[in-house]
Amino acid sequence: ASLKTSKHTCIEHDIRNIISKTVSKQIMYQRYKRLKHKVARRIIPFSLFDKPSRIKSFANRWNYNDYSPKLNKIYKQLKEDISNEMVIKDGVNDVTERLLLLASGLLERKIFRPFSSRDSHVMAQLKQSATGALRKSYTLKSLNEDNNMLLYNHQNNNKNEQHNIRYIKMIFDAALQAGKASRSSKVVPILDELRDQSKGADGPIKLSKIAAESAKTLAIKPVLKACVARFKAMEASESIAALQSSAKSLADEAGIDLKADDGKLLRRILHQPMVDLRDGKDIDKENILQMIQTEIDLSTF
Repeated sequence: ASLKTSKHTCIEHDIRNIISKTVSKQIMYQRYKRLKHKVARRIIPFSLFDKPSRIKSFANRWNYNDYSPKLNKIYKQLKEDISNEMVIKDGVNDVTERLLLLASGLLERKIFRPFSSRDSHVMAQLKQSATGALRKSYTLKSLNEDNNMLLYNHQNNNKNEQHNIRYIKMIFDAALQAGKASRSSKVVPILDELRDQSKGADGPIKLSKIAAESAKTLAIKPVLKACVARFKAMEASESIAALQSSAKSLADEAGIDLKADDGKLLRRILHQPMVDLRDGKDIDKENILQMIQTEIDLSTF
């Protein structure tokens, strides 16, 4: 238990360090390298940072130790502040729920403001993130298909990253769906009453709280449930395919056709583990493959 906790702490530390470092360097680059004049920094809105074209890969190579002590001090303080404010969630349910609440304007807010254009700006940011993830997925797919000079391990890493990107985009898409649903009176009927009683973006506090709970029930929970179920189904599908592939390799080595009559006993061994995977349960893959290998040895003895 202590080893697991220690490992988890190390991973969390690395995540905080990498993300705070990357984001800080992007901000510093935009504010002090690209926009050198104070007037320009005041006039140009930071929302322009949302555009993918503003994200510069070489910004991370900018060494602040080579610049003024004042600039380096600002960078270190910014990095520390971002790291301290960062919230790290683990598990598809917790991660997805937090992102859905964020998109809906319901995450740790004093008041639910579904009619505020300022609050709904997060939707534009999420859309950019989803588009960026999809674009990177296409890039990796193209590399795998077109570049024959890539090493096998590099191709496998790209494929794994493609799978991760698919998961990430799926969660972003769910967040966008929840964000739209939570601001729609067709999904959350009480919003019509809230709009009638609102002065600008803010409505009565009591009614806003009721609307927030209604949005969580009618807009957030159904999307969360569907997204988590889809996520688990995707994981199950990949795990089943991997198990079948490993079993087929063992059968092929022994000259057994897994789909034919001589592979019937092997298919029986695979049946229950595949049912368990579809139900979202864990299996002992190595033990199952060992059982298959034992059956092969007995049948070919």
